[in-house]
Amino acid sequence: MCGICGIAYKDSERVVNSNTLIRIRDTMIHRGPDDCGLFIDHNIGLGHRRLSIIDISGGHQPMTNEDGSIWIVYNGEIYNFKEIRKNLEAKGHIFKTKTDTEVIIHAYEQYGIDCVHHFNGMFAFALWDSKKKLLFLARDRLGIKPLYYTIWNGTFLFASEIKAILAYDNFPKEVNTEVIEEYLIFRFVAGPNTFFKHIFNLLPGHILIWKDGQIYLKKYWDMELENKEEYKNEEEITEKLDALLKNSVHKRLISDVPLGTFNSGGLDSSLITAYVCKLKKEPIHTFSVGFYEKAFDESYYARMLSKEYKTKHHEIKVTGKKFAKILPQMIYYHDEPLNHPNSVLIYYISKLAKNYVTVVLTGEGADELFAGYPRYFIPKICQVFKKVPYSPIFLKFIGNYIQHHKIKKLAVFSSMDFKSVLLYNSAFVNPTLIKKIIDPELIKQNFTYRYQLLSNRNLDNLGKLLYLDLKTYLVSILIRQDKMSMATSIESRVPYLDHRIVEFSYAIISRLKQKNWQTKYLLKKNAMFYLPLKIIKRKKSGFGVPLSEWLSDDHSLGQYLELLNDQKFDYLNYRYIQKIIKNKNQPDCSEILWSLINLALWYRIFIEVKTKL
Repeated sequence: MCGICGIAYKDSERVVNSNTLIRIRDTMIHRGPDDCGLFIDHNIGLGHRRLSIIDISGGHQPMTNEDGSIWIVYNGEIYNFKEIRKNLEAKGHIFKTKTDTEVIIHAYEQYGIDCVHHFNGMFAFALWDSKKKLLFLARDRLGIKPLYYTIWNGTFLFASEIKAILAYDNFPKEVNTEVIEEYLIFRFVAGPNTFFKHIFNLLPGHILIWKDGQIYLKKYWDMELENKEEYKNEEEITEKLDALLKNSVHKRLISDVPLGTFNSGGLDSSLITAYVCKLKKEPIHTFSVGFYEKAFDESYYARMLSKEYKTKHHEIKVTGKKFAKILPQMIYYHDEPLNHPNSVLIYYISKLAKNYVTVVLTGEGADELFAGYPRYFIPKICQVFKKVPYSPIFLKFIGNYIQHHKIKKLAVFSSMDFKSVLLYNSAFVNPTLIKKIIDPELIKQNFTYRYQLLSNRNLDNLGKLLYLDLKTYLVSILIRQDKMSMATSIESRVPYLDHRIVEFSYAIISRLKQKNWQTKYLLKKNAMFYLPLKIIKRKKSGFGVPLSEWLSDDHSLGQYLELLNDQKFDYLNYRYIQKIIKNKNQPDCSEILWSLINLALWYRIFIEVKTKL
């Protein structure tokens, strides 16, 4: 696991400055504290920071092939690299190291840019082919590893983190105002855009070719949504799912350094922990984070699983004061305003884990594959209510008096057209509220990328929700997981997101994913063989954070509310925001205040460069 970066000049006579490349590279020293390297070939420069996981002594990067014509910088793990290597050796390829990095080089030599189809893993890499004079970038299928790029003044820049690109000589730090509305509604900017003008995400499942100063983008992977085989037999599904999960976890146990699991006490992470314990002979390390606020604390269930499987369990509790103190630093590591409050918790649990292990397995992805969020029932409920006379009026009346988040969401949705119900299913804040908060010129609500994802006619309503979340909400979770864990030099692996499991999940008939109005019905059925019933049957908590309580505490998040009086960020209606602050104890208010605080802190850290970290 590493940090990668690079510079490519359109002018072939212009030589990359090593000091500039080092400065860019070393903004990401937290991603790779064990080793570093540079490669410069006139107008091309590659930089690398290494966190050593496999072949610790032989994995220095940038790495090259036998004749020095191909160079690579790479971040991630290819879990099937040994099988690929065996096939390549049979074709005459000779290897000097035991790394998966070298496998990518030889796979490119053999298959060209189609090599990505052979990889099972999480990865972001850049490969320079000096004979063809092209730079080849790729990001894994689900977006587990981040990769950003820009073309600015004839210069192509790429990096694992945005802050590395910002470190380039005189690069402009400009706010991309077009994403503010989307962020405040969904907490995440979907598609290629970021909060910075000129800087873009390389989308999951995509490759990028730079040649002669031009870039070419191509999608190499997506779910097969047409003519897909539909699994309808529960026993067959459970048996196949168990085999796939077991194999996925087994592949992700490959490591030359100690590993463990993050176990929140929820179904998803507990099931991964159970598989690891079944496959490992010696007791593993498990880690959890909790709160002193009992309503949000899950540590009881994490300890229950630890006792069941005799793990070496470690836990930490986070106070509102500790949370608030470190928030600016977390925004710096994230490069953009934080999406989710539990990002900070992942940093703390990663910091704890670093004392014992270098690799952890986590439970991200199960909700988006197997319908784990209760909000997935809302469109179905809306369809029922729309058949009842005056139901929108009734729901709106109820929503005004009941503070339950999902009731309020249902009340808002009852008056929307059905396509909007699907679009806003993953929204954290009512879009009508955002109209009162930001400059009217920023109210566009076109959300083209999100609507495109919903337009597939081969999916039913639940399928569309899952597909939309896989391409948007899940990506935000994966970016959070990567950046918060890598901030402490911890590698996170996500067994649920083996692409074979993702493809299998989309071949399962939807009604089995929500059978008997249960979330994750099939995963729970599989878990019956591994987990205590209390963990399987427990109510989903969502790894929540007591935002309302902490916003009311001036020693906690409440201390940042004064930032919302600043009025230096020209795009906000500060007078209306003050009304929201007065009602900060209400759930809807705490959700939007969280995002506004993050936006204000991000602006100070990256645009004004004022906040000390």
